[in-house]
Amino acid sequence: MLRRRHVFSCSRALVASVAVLTLALGCSSDEGSDPEGGAPPFGNSPVPGNPANPGDMGSTTAPPAMGSGDPAAPADPGMQANGNEGNAPIDTLDPGTAPTDPGNNAGNDPGSDPSSDPGSDPGNDGTDQPPAENPPAENPPAEIPIEQPGPVDVFVEDSGLDCAVGQLPNNIPNNARLPNPFVKLDGTQVASQADWRCRRKELRAMAERYVFGPKPIPQTVTGSVANNQITVNVSDQGRNIMFTATVRLPTTGTAPFPAVFNIGGTDEAMFRSQGVAIIDFAANGQNPVAQESNNSGSQQNRQNKRGAFYTLYGANSQTGFLGAWAWGVSRLIDVIAASDGSVINKDALAVMGCSRSGKAAFAIGALDERIALTVPFESGTAGVPAYRAVAQAEVGNNNQPSQSLLGDARGAFGEQAWFGDVFQPFTTAANTTPIDTHEIIGMVAPRGLLILDNPFIGELTPRGAHAAALGGVEVFKALGVEANFSYLSNTNDGMHCLIRSEYQEPLRQAIQKHLFKNPNATGGAITTSQAFATANRADWVDWQTPALQ
Repeated sequence: MLRRRHVFSCSRALVASVAVLTLALGCSSDEGSDPEGGAPPFGNSPVPGNPANPGDMGSTTAPPAMGSGDPAAPADPGMQANGNEGNAPIDTLDPGTAPTDPGNNAGNDPGSDPSSDPGSDPGNDGTDQPPAENPPAENPPAEIPIEQPGPVDVFVEDSGLDCAVGQLPNNIPNNARLPNPFVKLDGTQVASQADWRCRRKELRAMAERYVFGPKPIPQTVTGSVANNQITVNVSDQGRNIMFTATVRLPTTGTAPFPAVFNIGGTDEAMFRSQGVAIIDFAANGQNPVAQESNNSGSQQNRQNKRGAFYTLYGANSQTGFLGAWAWGVSRLIDVIAASDGSVINKDALAVMGCSRSGKAAFAIGALDERIALTVPFESGTAGVPAYRAVAQAEVGNNNQPSQSLLGDARGAFGEQAWFGDVFQPFTTAANTTPIDTHEIIGMVAPRGLLILDNPFIGELTPRGAHAAALGGVEVFKALGVEANFSYLSNTNDGMHCLIRSEYQEPLRQAIQKHLFKNPNATGGAITTSQAFATANRADWVDWQTPALQ
């Protein structure tokens, strides 16, 4: 097979003006259980993995996509179970970076289960070797122009670079309902689509400040795109790292191909049958950019983070794995965007993942506007479910409550460093979070978003995911693109991460609509189980949705 290789380079530009914050521009811009005995099986079927942590379950054997001859994808190592966990404090948070919440001192949890990181090397922390040097390019890399801030349709990671962001609040008054996404930091109302672009910038700033941690823009990114691999080299603050991602081309269609970032639990058969390439970037202990620890719940997760991102920005970085994985995908997109476009179509990129990988897919799609279609699948706490709903610990259909936000043995903040360290004050004060997940949903608009959920699994907070969807869809409505948002939680069983028939056609339609721009493709459904896991909109939304022109 012919191997095509395209090399590029880009650098950071500094844009400064009086009384305006200096902006660094990058390449093209910018988850209640018994920890011993485990919980009962979900639905009527046994579930692989550890029932005590369903947001971290092993994947099931999936049937092939309907209409496809491809075999089911193998079990995703990024969704393996974690073991027993304990308790320990976190004492390295930066008070100048983390929001303040007096009296809250949630911590982390020691414990281990090597099965959560199959094949990983616990000794490789990304710091015992010198940073990788950029390998020589086949041809001298050509400098590409820095894309300046512009309107929302410009192909950039963050279209709001020119938007001023005011003082961010450390918290807000206790509010059990979802905050109004249309009220700006200065208290004024979003009045137009142009206003929304800068409101999205405020939401992004809050998402980084309170949820994920900072997502830096590196000084230089170089790399190459081949038909079997993407190579990325990043230099920042005098350090250099290199990582790769495997590319698997479909057997149908013609290049340049649309592509999906396979974070784990992706319906590969469906994507490939539609002519979409697979770019593997699994969210687990072997991810090259941010590596989960074998010691689930240990302080190592917070104080000794590993992977290329932390080689650049430090093992004590406030950025959690979700933010770091999002950063890694953005650097891959930088390389794709600057290539000659003969292998991957930069305008047709998707991301999909289930469980912890669903959390990652949600963050990736929200934080990079170059993703055309985002598909978080049964993401659980730290994913789609509203933080305010998770904190209520409502018992689900399987008699299990939500996985908590806490930093203890069972909480999402403690299990792995998915959340940024900056989220710690809100683990016991969810009703004071300045941003909730419905607004992170809104950050995806007007692009495509298909949320797949499971009403059987209480630990995944399906009612809370529906609440977030009811709030987030209002942004799509305000922008006149309601058909670009779909939420599905109406399954026949409780198997976690099962690629099931109920989702096949909606996913196919989303692929056609957002990757192939098929005007006849459908979307815009919000479907939940009629028996359970349905939120009451009035319990969550007490604000009006403007019609933005």
